[in-house]
Amino acid sequence: MAESIRNNCYGSALRPTTERHGTEPPNVTIDQMLDNLNVYLDKRLGLRKCHDDMCQRYNIKHSESGQWALPDIKRAYGKTQRLRTNTKKDGLSVVLVKQILHHLQKCETDKLQREIKAEKAKVRALAEQLQIVKEDKERLLHENDKLLTLLSKRLESKSSSSSVDSDVESSINMCVQATRNTKVRLAPVIVKNRRTEVEIDNEEEYEEN
Repeated sequence: MAESIRNNCYGSALRPTTERHGTEPPNVTIDQMLDNLNVYLDKRLGLRKCHDDMCQRYNIKHSESGQWALPDIKRAYGKTQRLRTNTKKDGLSVVLVKQILHHLQKCETDKLQREIKAEKAKVRALAEQLQIVKEDKERLLHENDKLLTLLSKRLESKSSSSSVDSDVESSINMCVQATRNTKVRLAPVIVKNRRTEVEIDNEEEYEEN
């Protein structure tokens, strides 16, 4: 008997709450729960009729998603505050709760979209700045290459000119040195049919300074 009770307890513990004596959560999704509850409330409270009556009475125009504008939600709310507690008020209250939740969700979605748009604008601005910096860098590199090429040509020209001047100067120095090292001997002079030597300070040789 005790074992049977324990088995029943263990068995009920594994059953979902949709079954009798169940304690476990049923295997359903959030969408399935919402759809099931909407169907029940629609049948129980006549939500569709409440919705249509309110739209017709206050000329409420909803969007493609069924969303009311905030002023229309407020007008319908004011209407429910004047009603006595009955099934009609219950139905209108549920309709308004749905509209308010949709409105809050839309506000949150719009906020996120604005933030995303602002972030995209920042990214575009940064991309434009990076492009400008890249173009400036490429321009500076191109100008630097031009300056380096021009400087290289000038250095080559100067080096070539210096080499020529050095060769010329070297040739001149060699000629001067060779001239300095040249010894000049004076030719004899015939005077009165007699050969004689021109007398100079250095009788043998005269080295040109």
